[in-house]
Amino acid sequence: MGRIVTAGSKSYKDVISIMKRQAERLRYPLKIYDLGGLGEGISGEFEANERQEQESRKKTGFMPCRFKPAIIRRELKIGSPGELIFLLDADAIPRHRIDEVDTGDYDVGVTIRKKGENEGKPDFHISGYVNAGVLFLYNNKAAQSFVDLWIAKTNDPGIEGDQHAINEILIEHGISWDTKRMMVGDTRIRCFPTSIYNFYYSQGGDTARIIHRKNKETNWVVRHFKDNIGHWRPKFSSPMQAIHAVRDIVKDKKVCVLGVGTGSALIGFGKYAQEVTAVEINPVFLEHTRMLTDFEIIQGDFRTDPIPDADVYYIWIDAKDMEPIIPKLQNTILIGRRTTTNPERYKKWMDEADEVRAAEGIDFEIIVIRR
Repeated sequence: MGRIVTAGSKSYKDVISIMKRQAERLRYPLKIYDLGGLGEGISGEFEANERQEQESRKKTGFMPCRFKPAIIRRELKIGSPGELIFLLDADAIPRHRIDEVDTGDYDVGVTIRKKGENEGKPDFHISGYVNAGVLFLYNNKAAQSFVDLWIAKTNDPGIEGDQHAINEILIEHGISWDTKRMMVGDTRIRCFPTSIYNFYYSQGGDTARIIHRKNKETNWVVRHFKDNIGHWRPKFSSPMQAIHAVRDIVKDKKVCVLGVGTGSALIGFGKYAQEVTAVEINPVFLEHTRMLTDFEIIQGDFRTDPIPDADVYYIWIDAKDMEPIIPKLQNTILIGRRTTTNPERYKKWMDEADEVRAAEGIDFEIIVIRR
């Protein structure tokens, strides 16, 4: 069935927590290597010099990750013969089980980029055809031979880490954009598409099985933010200032969030409320919020479907979606928003409002309706 091996340092604590949650949800065994300051997993055997790695990243645009082939070599030595190991970067998060890659007809699986990606750029000799953030390896002699070759190439002068090394090996053996399978010595290599098994692009990804948070533009839902600091997209997220402004209303009450977006409201209300539930129609938001939190989330359309019983309902979306739910609520409190730049859109809310509150630092007012 496969197992996951990953590694991270202290700067990866947030994504390691997501990785742990997903591994448990998908029922995959997970082994974590602490590269320094992570505070969990196997420590002391491999370390990442974050200063050197950041300096290398500024120079080449890539993290060298020289520890990665050594970690998988150790896992192949101590693991069970024939087992399938998923070597994932700490920020390469599986969305679904990937049992379909367990076909047994290859030794090492790599993820090949979209055709022509990065070609012609000065760093193409490093970025190459494959992204080394996701690898599938069967524990056999052929895979071990490939990893030994990878380690040796990584240590060659002029090689900028694991990514550069693995691409150099594959290029030397004739990889191209159209390669599906190839041989490196006696090792059978199979190429899987990054668009499915190592998705790091800024658009799309609905069918991706593994999402890779390579950079700040990639998959903003998975790249969650602690306490919503530094990354708020008002169309999809509730700012913590708004939740803080109504903390007295929700304290020790049952709160239902209508539309989860990125999950920030659930996390915020979780600090104050007795219980938090949610309703979400969008399957992508639903899936990713379940990856990030343990709150109960019901899939449905709160405008037409039954909604959970609660003391307080919270909604942070457009006015046209707010009005249909007002008649549905009795003996409850409804908290919503109106923009200060276009208040006429929210006239129905204002007619119903018992209280309007301001929240520092955002251009929305918070409307409180008691029914």
